[in-house]
Amino acid sequence: MSRRRSVQLLNFILDEIAAALARGEDVESPIGLLKRVRHPHKERDGWFLGKITTIYKKPYTVVLAVGAKALAAFSAF
Repeated sequence: MSRRRSVQLLNFILDEIAAALARGEDVESPIGLLKRVRHPHKERDGWFLGKITTIYKKPYTVVLAVGAKALAAFSAF
């Protein structure tokens, strides 16, 4: 497989993972489980384009839940 084709394939896989996480689905991989979790953020006032405005942070983040299988695979190295 050429480098160009492998980059296209990797980008497709990563786009599908991002789309699944955006839909709120969990993504299973050999290294663990990717989950979208909600975390509360308060509104904050800050500077944006020379004005004081309300700044909102992203309400979700992605966490990696590493399972026993993944730990066993990495400990083999």
